[in-house]
Amino acid sequence: MQSELVTPSKGSIWFFDGNIVIDASSTLFRVHRGVLSRNSDVFRDLFLVPQPAGVSPNEIDGCAVVAMHDSAEDWAYVLNAMYDGRRNASQALPKFGMVAAFLRLGKKYDVPQLRDEALLILRSAFSSTLQASGF
Repeated sequence: MQSELVTPSKGSIWFFDGNIVIDASSTLFRVHRGVLSRNSDVFRDLFLVPQPAGVSPNEIDGCAVVAMHDSAEDWAYVLNAMYDGRRNASQALPKFGMVAAFLRLGKKYDVPQLRDEALLILRSAFSSTLQASGF
C-alpha cells in the first residue's frame, strides 16, 4: 500500500518574522520561539536543548520545522489565544473544539492559562447541571 504525499499548506497564523515553524497535520504555522516559550514550559525547555552538530533540521525559509502530532485545528485555537490573548471574551458560549483544544494542548504542553480557562468555561457552562445532580 502506497502512502500519499501530502503537500503542507500555510495555516492561519504565519508571521514573516517568525523564527520557528510548527507542522501540525501538514498545516504550517510560522510563529516565534519567545511566544511559545513564554506560554509553555515544555517549549521553553525544548528550545534550551542544543541541537547536535552536523544535524540539519527540516527548515522553511531558514526556520526549523517542528512536527507536532496534534490537529491543525487545535494548534490554530491555541496559537490564536497565545497571540491575541482574547481567549473566549467575545463569545458567550465558546466552540467546544476550542475548549477541547485548550484542555488537550494546555495539559500536553504545560500551558496552564489555557487549561485553566477551559476548566473555567466548563464549570460555568455545567455548574448548575452538576449541582442539580448532586456533584
